[in-house]
Amino acid sequence: MNSIYVLVDPDTKECRYVGKTSSGTKDRLRRHIKDAKRTPGARKSCAWIASLLRRGLSPEIIEIEQTDEWQDAEKFWIAYFRYIGAKLTNMRDGGCGVAGSRSTDDVRIKLSEAARRQFSDPAARIAASRYASDAWKDEKFAKIMREKRRMTAARADFREKQSLARIEKWKDPEYRAKVMNGHANADHSGGALRMW
Repeated sequence: MNSIYVLVDPDTKECRYVGKTSSGTKDRLRRHIKDAKRTPGARKSCAWIASLLRRGLSPEIIEIEQTDEWQDAEKFWIAYFRYIGAKLTNMRDGGCGVAGSRSTDDVRIKLSEAARRQFSDPAARIAASRYASDAWKDEKFAKIMREKRRMTAARADFREKQSLARIEKWKDPEYRAKVMNGHANADHSGGALRMW
């Protein structure tokens, strides 16, 4: 299993690079930093990271997907971030390289914290919503996303994970009460009228 990750600017929280690793995101970030120190002008990504290092900063790395079909996933995410206007330092469209990793709990926590920080700003939520909404208006993007979701939903491990999560959620008495109250107080008459 490989990880598709993004390098995020620690100041602006913008995605600046999309990549793939089979050795874990921590190790991959170390190698990005090492490359930027050794050859700061070799690639756009090195130049960007070197500029952060000069200011005493380093990029944040966030895993966005685990997949065996990493070439297509990397191409998709590079195209997606370019589509929504991210100033990526990627020189290629993705899908180059080799395969193999699994994300750790602390990487998932980092991703969650970064998303929480980013979306604590109402303007960021509005902008992200607008980007996502505009992206779905593009039929090519929508077709790719629908197919990707269909493929994910068809996987037995995904269905099992979703089922277990729902069962676990239903054990929470507050959640159960909320759902039951929602059903009890809902006006279902319109749906029945539409059926006839």
